[in-house]
Order: sequence, then structure tokens, then C-alpha cells
Amino acid sequence: MLHRSIMLHAEDRIHALITRLRESAAPPERQALLDELTEIEASVHEVAHSVVDYQHVMDELDDNILVADKDEVVLYVNDAYIRHTGIAPEQILGKRITELLETGTYLPIPPSPR
Repeated sequence: MLHRSIMLHAEDRIHALITRLRESAAPPERQALLDELTEIEASVHEVAHSVVDYQHVMDELDDNILVADKDEVVLYVNDAYIRHTGIAPEQILGKRITELLETGTYLPIPPSPR
């Protein structure tokens, strides 16, 4: 969820810059800068809303999902993970999986018997 917030914040900042640029008396390259910022804003908007859609789908699943990057840093856990483990997101987001295993914060859940 942190990444969604970052993207939405970036989108707001870009929009504010575009507004300021439109309202100011600007040098000749004003239109080129405005066009470039508008293009970046559209890309950020698309990514931000894709992330929102993706996270919504992931949060609706009843399976535990933990996403980590190549350095084993936890980037995301879905609602089912939180509900099933009782581990609050702030306890694990941004931490390395090896650190969580060493401290006992993260305990893999064994598969349920069928």
C-alpha cells in the first residue's frame, strides 16, 4: 500500500507543477516542458490506478500473499495474510525476510490438511 500512496502523491505533485507552469509567465520552452509533464502525469496516473486495481484484487483473495523484492524486502501483504497470521503490516513491511525469520516475527503457515 505504500507504493500506491507514493504514486498517488507523485501524481498530485506533477499536477500541481503543471498548474503552476500554465499560470506562470514562462520562457519559450514552456510548451515543451508542459507537454512532457503532461505525458509523465498520464503515465503516473495509469500506473497508480493499475496498482490500486491490482491491490484490490489481491486483498479480495482468501489466500495469503506476501510480496518481496529480489533483496527479500517485504513490499506487500494482502488482507488474508494479515487476518490469518495476526501479524500487522507495519511489523513486516520494509523488512528483510531473513530478519523476520531470525526474530520469529514471520512464521510460515503450514499448508492446511485436506
